[in-house]
Amino acid sequence: MSQSISEKVKDKINEDLSPTKNLTGLHLKIVAAIAIIWSLFQLWYASPFPFIFNFGMFKGLPARAIHLGFALTLAFLIYPISKGKKISVFDILISFIGAFSCLYIYFFYDQLVDRGGVLLSIVIGDSFELPIELIIGSFGIIILLEATRRSIGLPLVIIAVCFLLFSYLYNIIC
Repeated sequence: MSQSISEKVKDKINEDLSPTKNLTGLHLKIVAAIAIIWSLFQLWYASPFPFIFNFGMFKGLPARAIHLGFALTLAFLIYPISKGKKISVFDILISFIGAFSCLYIYFFYDQLVDRGGVLLSIVIGDSFELPIELIIGSFGIIILLEATRRSIGLPLVIIAVCFLLFSYLYNIIC
């Protein structure tokens, strides 16, 4: 009797310490496949093979964007939003939006550099401009902060927000 109670206590402690879901079935296979593909990408990027075969060479920033895309996808698939520890459709949707934000940097890196900091805007109607890259970047930052909150915790998110605010408000403050 006391052994079953101690096992229940240990399970409860492990559940409280780790916010991750115990992965099983198809969910485990998907997360494992993404993690293995990410590892293979990192091994390829760090190896001399891209230069030997003259294939698969990445510039620094686009490679980091791909890396972040993998990390965001895994963060939302491993750390659920609900306390019930079940991955929801919302988690999957956020992981796709985060991956899209990162892949935007990869696919449009040359255009971003050529524009020299001028954001891409789409004119709707006669006078309304929709700043596409501002929206994508804002979603990317918010999703990154949420992934940080889920995986590491709220204190690091608070620190990151303080640094973001300081970078934008420095001229006003000082």
